Amino acid sequence: MTEDTIGKIFRGVAGTGAWACFDEFDRFSIETMSVVSMMMFELIESIRGKKSSIVFYGSEGTRVLDSMCVTLTMRSQSSRVDVLPDNLRYQIRQCTLKCPD
Repeated sequence: MTEDTIGKIFRGVAGTGAWACFDEFDRFSIETMSVVSMMMFELIESIRGKKSSIVFYGSEGTRVLDSMCVTLTMRSQSSRVDVLPDNLRYQIRQCTLKCPD
């Protein structure tokens, strides 16, 4: 997945207030994770600032609805969890799911 594709997805999610899930996010390259982190930061800050539209990824007037949500999943056996960019690690809330005994 390219940065342009992710930018378009985020623009659509923000504009419609939809929810999106990036499954097995740890398969993305570190560079792509970093770009995603910057995009998420812009959207989070616009929601905190109660802005109704922003300039997002080269597109003026991108609508931002506060009902939007982005989730990320990672493979539990992945060793790349430790190499998430710091700016991304601080923006996400981590949780672990396990099968009951």
